[in-house]
Formats: sequence, structure tokens, C-alpha cells
Amino acid sequence: NVVSPVSLDGGRIELVQGDDYKTSNARALPFSSDAWPDLTDAAIHLDGARGILSVEGEVLTTSSVQVEIDDTDTDLLALGKSRFQLWATLANGDTTTLKLGELVVIERQYAQ
Repeated sequence: NVVSPVSLDGGRIELVQGDDYKTSNARALPFSSDAWPDLTDAAIHLDGARGILSVEGEVLTTSSVQVEIDDTDTDLLALGKSRFQLWATLANGDTTTLKLGELVVIERQYAQ
């Protein structure tokens, strides 16, 4: 079984320091909610780890998004727990938080 780095409720992300999380390797971070506003033409952002992580995401449908994170970004993350914020700038210019949660970074288990 392959487990997503994002919990089912979207409230926890678990990343391995130094790993890539990209669509091309089926590891992009998925988020969705029927309670969100219409995300058509929105800009998606994921910030976390006390400002160390700041990446852009993409809208998949009016109620789902995904975020890719490169190894160069996860290399910079300190091991342990911190917080993340997934947010959107909507087509009308309004800013809205989509999800707040826990970001956990664990150590890679092999030498590169």
C-alpha cells in the first residue's frame, strides 16, 4: 500500500527530508473540500515550517488542489513538527485559508 503524505482529513502532512513530492512520481500533495469557495482561477499557496517552506500549488477542480514540493525545499526543513497553512488568492482577489495543520518532517532512512 502506498500512503499519501497528507492525512485523509488534510490536517497533517508527513514529509521525508530530501524527498521530492511531484505529480510525475505520483507524490504531489492532494487537498480537497466541498466547504471551500469556488477555486476556479485561484492561486494556491502552501507555507510552513516557520516560513522555511513556501511553494505554489495548482487547482485541479473547483474544490481540489495539489501541491508539488522539490527535494531542494524539503532539504531545508528541520526534522520534527511545525505547522502549515494552505491558502488561496481567489479570482476576485480575496485571500482565504483553505487548511491549517501539522507538518512533520522525518529523517531519510538511507544515505544518498
